Amino acid sequence: MNYALIIWLIPLPPLLAFTLISLFTGQKRALSHSLAIGAAALSWLVSMLIVIHAVGTPLFTQHAIHSQIAWLTSGDQTFWLGMQVDALGALALFFVSWTVLMIMIYSTGYHNFGQPTGEADQPGLPPHGAKQIVNGVSHTVPSVEPLYGRFFALASLFAFAMFLLVVSDNLLTLYIGWEIMGLCSYLLIGFWYAKPSARDAAVKAFITTRVGDVFMLLGLVFLYAQTGSLQYDVIFSTATIQTLNTLPGGIFGLSAAGLAGLLLFIGVVGKSAQWPLHVWLPDAMEGPTPVSAMIHA
Repeated sequence: MNYALIIWLIPLPPLLAFTLISLFTGQKRALSHSLAIGAAALSWLVSMLIVIHAVGTPLFTQHAIHSQIAWLTSGDQTFWLGMQVDALGALALFFVSWTVLMIMIYSTGYHNFGQPTGEADQPGLPPHGAKQIVNGVSHTVPSVEPLYGRFFALASLFAFAMFLLVVSDNLLTLYIGWEIMGLCSYLLIGFWYAKPSARDAAVKAFITTRVGDVFMLLGLVFLYAQTGSLQYDVIFSTATIQTLNTLPGGIFGLSAAGLAGLLLFIGVVGKSAQWPLHVWLPDAMEGPTPVSAMIHA
């Protein structure tokens, strides 16, 4: 089996699901969640094939799965679009693929698919039920989320970004996945946009995480200026790390390696809600519960 070829199939199904749901099936609830779950299942299947291959290959740490194509040429520099799964990547892929699939399946129940639609449903508001009298007793009938298709489209885009981050072979495409996740976090935290608290929470999360992301971008720019590459096999090579460790970073007495690591770490601090960029996380509960699961994952 050509694992270097099928590795490209890991992030693509959720991206295709996002496109189809957004353009064609947004009003068809069953088809929307079927596309999202089917795409997550396909990514899960390919991921499991990769993980099984990694576990069954004694020398996998020395022979990671790697494939790349030329993406963008600027002057004498070529940026490569590539996918890579090494031992650490296989471990992350295992957890991400299971998490994404379970969240997609759980979301259909969370949004009450198959239940009667309540009379009080309004676009942009949380699902809430209409009243029904059964044997003289008032019951609440679960309402189907009116923005059902939109949720699964955004969740699929979020899943694509998560997979792209895990299987990317360079920091540039990792950063693209990183920023798409930030966009999806903003849109999903503010999913019930008619609520002022949800809108405020989305803006707070977006601005706070952007602070960290700016530092991460500075880290990428600095690293590229020092090494001429953002490919993992280049910047993590022994020769490159030793060179960066001997070059002055110019700030706080850090070496170039220390400064690049610090800038990238601040980006992680923002996204993972660590102090002092932790303030957005409690407000993120304004979004649907599956969103919280994806953000934490």
